[in-house]
Order: sequence, then structure tokens, then C-alpha cells
Amino acid sequence: YNIMLFIPMGILTKWHRASVKQAIIEVFVASLIIETGQLVLSIGLFEICDLIDNTVGGILGIVIIMVIDRMRKIDSIEESLSRHNILFLNLLKASLNGSKIIIDSEEDQAYLIQEAIEQAVVGIVFDTLLSACVARNSDYYRLIAYKMKLDYVFKDNLKTQQELIEDLNAAGYHTVIIKRYATAIYYKNPLSRTIGDIDFLVSKGEFTDVVKYLLQHNCLYRDNNYTTPDHHIPLVKNNVLIEPHCEVAGLADIKEKITVQNLIDNSMESPNVIRLEGNEFIALDDISNGLIILLHARSHMNNGIGFRQLIDWMMFVEKHINDEQFNLVWKEIFEKTGLLSFAKIITNFCCEYLYMNGSFSWCEGVNRKYSAQLLEYVFEQGNFGHKIADARMSRAFTKSNSLSDYARQVCESGYGVMKVNEAKFYHVPVAFIIGLLHCFMVFTKCGRIKEYLAKRKKIRRNKRLFQYLSMYE
Repeated sequence: YNIMLFIPMGILTKWHRASVKQAIIEVFVASLIIETGQLVLSIGLFEICDLIDNTVGGILGIVIIMVIDRMRKIDSIEESLSRHNILFLNLLKASLNGSKIIIDSEEDQAYLIQEAIEQAVVGIVFDTLLSACVARNSDYYRLIAYKMKLDYVFKDNLKTQQELIEDLNAAGYHTVIIKRYATAIYYKNPLSRTIGDIDFLVSKGEFTDVVKYLLQHNCLYRDNNYTTPDHHIPLVKNNVLIEPHCEVAGLADIKEKITVQNLIDNSMESPNVIRLEGNEFIALDDISNGLIILLHARSHMNNGIGFRQLIDWMMFVEKHINDEQFNLVWKEIFEKTGLLSFAKIITNFCCEYLYMNGSFSWCEGVNRKYSAQLLEYVFEQGNFGHKIADARMSRAFTKSNSLSDYARQVCESGYGVMKVNEAKFYHVPVAFIIGLLHCFMVFTKCGRIKEYLAKRKKIRRNKRLFQYLSMYE
């Protein structure tokens, strides 16, 4: 009887947990609570055999759901994505491999251009897409204008970065460029990498002084909320967003964080000198730079990951993490930093859907279900989650310090990983009201409860993906 009673609990627990170990622990704890409650409340007997039977029943439920999952064949990519999604995927493959595609209609052309913008990969697909366009309409000229803007921003920001480095070096501060331009160097054509801002790393001891120095020399806070130094501070110089960092974020485990920080500190002692478009700057060595690219992609899982972050990693892996390099160097580093699962699945993703060139058997064995799910998630989100309009209201709320600030954030539709600041007494009721409004908006947009439930199911599925990628610390 006890075994049969706990089979449904095992099924439900595994349904909401990616890890079998977690599911078994939760079933055991639930059984322990029930048996202890019987003892304390004197409504039954605390029996070890009942505890064992309950746990066995839960394990049987877990096994049942695992068998069902295994028997259920994974849908092909053609069935799980729309025709437009597949067309854009073919465009990316063709652009990365130097081949061509055929566009059948102006509607397809408009979609590809808009998707390229929302995924921040216009520079990568520009030549292939431009040559395949079927009509020289407003979308066609919009694509050309957008690419011209990207080229201007790339070179103008690089000039601002050079001025910034020279000013800080003259003041005696040691800076190392990370992310944007330090990632572009791995591209065949660095100009094809979309550039948004300038990120650089300084030692923790100099961080506060560097921020003060910049504020005294033609820099302003991007956001008035930033009044005290954090691990990075968004500033604006010459209308360009610059972000000084004192450490790398994205790892909650102290040991893993120390491991990454030690590698970066050692790299800052002997960095690489990079020459790009007639400019020169200092970057970390390839190992530290690769870890930052990987952590950058990981951080975007929470606030909108696009093809840009995945292609950044793909470009790096093609040059620096083949099978031999993985066994000699990277396997130990990934294990110590807790990034092995994430590195494997996004590398497998690039091999399977973007046809990455090289020998990368080290990422084989990844559950294809999660790779396909990640692909759907990327198409849903877009770069920085620009395609998810529903999320902007909640992000604005968690970023704000007051109701007036919240209203401003809603109007500006802010994006990025927004963390709740100091808790206010009105945050809970306001969050509740916003939640009701959000549900109302979703129901209004969907029109049917069935579609709403399907959306909630997709959210739960994404949670399991995050658990598989060790995203929940």
C-alpha cells in the first residue's frame, strides 16, 4: 500500500527535477516528514519499514517517468521549430561556412533581417543575407544602414577604448580589456562581431580609485542607482557605455570563484598584446579569456541568450579546445570551476546546429533533448531577451529602488540581469499586484487558457534545462 501510494509522488518529483539524486532525496524527506508527523501527533506509528516502502515507491515513480521519457522519441528539429526558425538556422550555417542560401519571398527576407538584428548577428550573416535578398525594399536598405552603423560603432568605440587605456595608463592604473573586443579577435573578420560597450578589468585594490578617476575625467554614472562600487560599474564616456570590472561574476561557489580569479590574476601578470584595426590593447591569456566568454554566455541564460553569445564561444573553441587541448588543459579547469556541463552542452549545440569545424568528441554524450531545448530557448529569447516583451515589466521592478524609479524603469523598458536591491516593505504587495497584471496581460494576449498553460509548461521545461546546466546554485 505504501509503495503504491508514493509512486505518484515519485513521478511528480522527477517531473520537476532534472537530477535523479535530487528527486530521490525529496521523496525520502517527504516520507520522513510524514512518519515523524505520525509520531509527534500520535496518529500512527513511526516505522522504519514504512519509511523504506515509501522511498521505494517514490523510486519506482521516478523510474516510470524516466522510462516514459526514454520511450518518447525526441521530435525532429523540423517539427519543434517554425519554418522561419529553420530558415534562419540555415542562414547562420551558410554564413559561417561561406556558402549561399535561397530566399523565396519578401516575407522571409523581412523575417531574416529582423531576426538577425534581435540575435545581434547582423555582421556575421550580412554578406550572405544581402546577396540572397529577393527585393530591394525598405528592409533591404534597413539591413545596409544597420551594418554601416555597426561598423561605425565598432571603430568609434575602439577609438574611445584606446583613449581610455592611454588615460588610465598615464594615471598609473593597469587595465586589461575583456569580453567585446577581446572576443572579436577570435572571429575571422573581427568587424562581424557586434560591439555594444567597452569592458575592462582592473585589480580589486585599484577598482575604487579607477572609478573615482573616471568620474573626474568626463565619465558619468549610467544609472543613478549606482552610488557605491560593485564588481562592475556602468559608466558613460563620449556617449559610449564603459564598464570597469574588479572581478568576474557568475559563480556562486567560493572555491570555483577563487579558482577562476586566480587564473585571471596570473593572466594579468603576463597578458597578451592585441592589435586590432590599427589599435593596440592588453587582453588576458587565452585560457582566462575563454573562461570569461563561457561565463558571459552562462550569465545570459538568465536574461536572454542569443546566437551572438553562442557563436562567441564557438569561435573560441574552434581555435583553442580540440580533443587534445581539452584532455591536456581544459578538462581539469572545467571540473574545478564547475563549468564542465555547461561547456559540453553549448559546444555540442554548436557542433549539431551550427556545424562547427574540428574534432570535438569531448562534448559528445550530451542529452540531445537539452540541445534541442536550448535551441528553442535561444529563438524565444534573442539577445538580452529583446524578444520577450512580457519580462520587461518584472525586470524593471526588480531593478528599482522606489515606486517612482520603478515607473521610470517600465517606461525605459530596461533589460539585463536585474537584482533586487534593499527590500522595501511595499515590495511584496506591489510584486503581487504586478504578478496579477502580468497574468492578465498573458491571458489577454493568448486569448485561451490552453495557450497560457502551454506557456507555463515551457517555463517549467526551461527550469529543468537550467538545472541540467547547473544554473541553479
